[in-house]
Amino acid sequence: MLISIYVIIQAIIKPQYVDHIPKAVQGNVGQVLDQKNERDMKERLCADLELNQVIDRNVGDLSGGELQRFAIAVVAIQNAEIYMFDEPSSYLDVKQRLKAAQVVRSLLRPNRFV
Repeated sequence: MLISIYVIIQAIIKPQYVDHIPKAVQGNVGQVLDQKNERDMKERLCADLELNQVIDRNVGDLSGGELQRFAIAVVAIQNAEIYMFDEPSSYLDVKQRLKAAQVVRSLLRPNRFV
C-alpha cells in the first residue's frame, strides 16, 4: 500500500529593493501591519524596529530606512516555516542594523528556517 503525504511549507521573502514597496503596498504602516499580524507581534516589532513614530504614515511616504524596517516587520509578523531576508541592513544605521539582526534571529526555531 502506497501512502502519499503532502506537506505545505510557507515561505516569506523580504524584497531586496525596498524602494519598490510603495508601488505594491497601499495604506498606512499600521493598517498593513494589522492585516499581516498573524503572530500577534505588532506592538513588539514596532517598538524594536522604531516604527511607532511612522505608524500612521502612508507607506509611500516612508524613507529608505523606514521602508527597510517596515519590510522586516511585515515578514517577521507573519507565520511561516521559512523566512528569507534579502539585504536587510541597507539604509539602516548601526543601531538599527543590530535591532534588525535581533528581530531576524528571534524567528529561529527548530521548525523554522531563516
